[in-house]
Amino acid sequence: MNHTTIGDGFLPYHFEINVRPPGRALTVKEHIKSWKARFRNGSILASFPEGLMADIQALDGVSEVIAEGPQSSVLIPLRMIKAAKDGNECLMSSTVGTGAVAVSIRSALETWGIGLDAKVIEDGDSPLEFSIRDGLVSESLRMYPCSRTRFKKRFQLPEGGCERLIVNRCNQGLKKAMQAVFEQGGHCSLRMHNIDRYTKASDYIEMIPWANSVIISTRNRVLNQVAAAFELKNPLQRMAALAEALATIPAAKQAVERPIPTASRMITLIEDQTGLCHFYQSDQSFVTVKVPSGYDLSSRAARIQGAFLSRPTFKQEGGSFENYCEGIIQGAYQGTESRPWGY
Repeated sequence: MNHTTIGDGFLPYHFEINVRPPGRALTVKEHIKSWKARFRNGSILASFPEGLMADIQALDGVSEVIAEGPQSSVLIPLRMIKAAKDGNECLMSSTVGTGAVAVSIRSALETWGIGLDAKVIEDGDSPLEFSIRDGLVSESLRMYPCSRTRFKKRFQLPEGGCERLIVNRCNQGLKKAMQAVFEQGGHCSLRMHNIDRYTKASDYIEMIPWANSVIISTRNRVLNQVAAAFELKNPLQRMAALAEALATIPAAKQAVERPIPTASRMITLIEDQTGLCHFYQSDQSFVTVKVPSGYDLSSRAARIQGAFLSRPTFKQEGGSFENYCEGIIQGAYQGTESRPWGY
């Protein structure tokens, strides 16, 4: 088994923009959006990222621009795993361009020790994302220097496989990869990230037999829709029942003994508004942990996924299950006290 953790996902370059006074975020968003032609012809990216930051900083109301580098909900757990387990390799699978933005993305990944398995767009650049906050509301914007359809790709597991596979989307390539990794004794971490007209709750549920850990949050009503698939009404009042239903879905058969032992499938259910995180394994008690105050809650599910994969399993670590779960939460928010995050 190749001692590598692999994640597949979208990989933009991210900017954090703070705006004053409150109520100006949408205006700044629309102004950046109006630069579409400059993004497409590359003129706004000629001196990246400093030139783009200067253009944004010059907009009325912008108080701060932070270039955070490549950011995605798959890259977050990869960086956390790399920071905790420096001896293991981490690999990001994505689509990148060849322009200034892509060069900056590659450079940052190299600095963090994250490898890149990429589909390359030879005559285009990588996308950019902007989070614009004014103290009252937050706006987000994604800009593509070339056609967005060119960033679609089907994941294919590299030769040799991996020890851990991070999954937050539902498609045939990832399903096949999960089956291959699980059957060879690896760990598949499934985070149900989005349910839309293309992806149903049942699509994710079909992947659970090959999942060693499952993470679901109430964000975008994903948890509610999964609960509805099990005919569970009022899921916030029946978290334990939902966790048990997910944990007891029969696991697929494995061809070899698992090198990363775990007592049973780990289920994590997250209440986005309250910050309550519920943990469950079928041979342990149902544990609820509150996110500590003072921490940035953005990308909560991704950070909990990274914290879980960054440490030994409960079976390896021993002790009480409650202390183990509290340790996951503490690990998830270390380094988020200020921007840019430590990872």
